[in-house]
Amino acid sequence: MPQASPRPLLSLACGLTLAGCNAGSIGIGSGTDRMSGDHRRAASDDRRAGDDHPPADPITPGDSGHGADARAPADDSSPGDPGGPLSDQVHFIGRFDTRDSTGPRFAWTYSGFWTRLEGTALDLTLAGSTNIRFRVVVDGSVTTTFKTDGTTELIHVAAGLANGLHDVEVYRDSEASWGDSQFIAFAPVGGGTLVTSAPKSSRRLQVVGDSITAGYGNEGCPFSTDTQNGYLTYGARAARTLAVEPHIIAWSGIGMYRNYDGATTNTMPDRYELALAYDATATWDHAQFVPDAIVVNLGTNDFAKGDPGQNYIDAYVRFLDHLRQLFPNVLVLATDMTGSDFSARLDQVVAAAANPKVKKLTLTVPARNGCDGHPDLAADARMADDLVARLQLELGW
Repeated sequence: MPQASPRPLLSLACGLTLAGCNAGSIGIGSGTDRMSGDHRRAASDDRRAGDDHPPADPITPGDSGHGADARAPADDSSPGDPGGPLSDQVHFIGRFDTRDSTGPRFAWTYSGFWTRLEGTALDLTLAGSTNIRFRVVVDGSVTTTFKTDGTTELIHVAAGLANGLHDVEVYRDSEASWGDSQFIAFAPVGGGTLVTSAPKSSRRLQVVGDSITAGYGNEGCPFSTDTQNGYLTYGARAARTLAVEPHIIAWSGIGMYRNYDGATTNTMPDRYELALAYDATATWDHAQFVPDAIVVNLGTNDFAKGDPGQNYIDAYVRFLDHLRQLFPNVLVLATDMTGSDFSARLDQVVAAAANPKVKKLTLTVPARNGCDGHPDLAADARMADDLVARLQLELGW
């Protein structure tokens, strides 16, 4: 990814990065210094990805497919907890690849990071692919969105706050097929500091799915990073309602046995193993996130070109067996939605799994008013209600 020419930001305190910094030093930012806001630029149509419109240039593991936006890993170490020695000040949500010493890279829907600020303003240095939309949350309320421009950017994520303690969160709305992002640093402005804080929850939820889970066009058409709202997907909503830490692993057009385009490679069982969905070298260490419950919502694309029959059942059961090996005590909700083509086959999957902790869940989709027949924000809200109720019933949350 392009690297900005460093310049001193005289108003900044020491920027907190994963490597730390020297007390009293001046934070280093980029040539882009702008206020955050809803900076919308048209996304390229050829980046479209969804059950009805898979990417025209699909990204395969081992090839980032993003030209200058891609960044080679610094070494061959496995991705792990990006918090490191500062994990009590900067908390990361989702899967991150920490092999680049400049900062951890991430791409999955609703990945993000948060910190507790004592002060009035906070800056973020972020790099990565262009036109990725992010959402800023201050003290529990969304305050703004911004889109990346493909450079290393200094972004004012909070300003003019009352002096005191504030939680500042930043979440990625755009799914992994649009490219990766890279966290570089948080830096308090005007003498503020980042305060040691504990994770918000010890409960963990993983949601695995396709474009419906990723929020494809849930804000309307045409599909772009302007109309994909990861923050308001059913999985993200449910996680906030239940106050649990989520990992959302979702890719438009993907299936359990075969994808929307009919390919039986780079299906979810393949991409599930990755910290970065398109980079086969970025293997994920599952010990970094042990969920209490996993929601698997896959089948729409498998059935897009007809019923795949036993192949779907066998692939699904193998994936469930893999989950059980990774997380022996986890509750798995094999999920469909009202009107799904794969509901009967999912019954067969649950029966074949023959495990009391593998159960079926049907989410209510009142209407598919999003882009290309996908759920809209209202449908996401209803699906979240169903998921919350079921998790409360099963786990007492």
